[in-house]
Amino acid sequence: MKIDIEYISNLARLKLDDSDKQKFSEQLMKILDYMDKLNTVNTGNVVPTSHPVDLKQSGVTESLQRDDVVKQYDNKQKLLENAPESEAAYFKVPKVIG
Repeated sequence: MKIDIEYISNLARLKLDDSDKQKFSEQLMKILDYMDKLNTVNTGNVVPTSHPVDLKQSGVTESLQRDDVVKQYDNKQKLLENAPESEAAYFKVPKVIG
């Protein structure tokens, strides 16, 4: 399991010492053991849900989600002041695609 912790910490760009790797390895094993327990539960008669509340049964007739609304923000310079790097009127970020 130590290899998995090293791989995950590398992906997350975390520097972990050996004691942290041991601690996180133990915690990850507990989580995976619990997931194994959950996999033994018989869910054959459970209807899959996409929302924790049955909207029809609760009497709600409209969606609980808000509509996306586009808003204009005129002070781009103030936003760019928070960026680690910017170029022209844009945030500058590291390249992530080959």
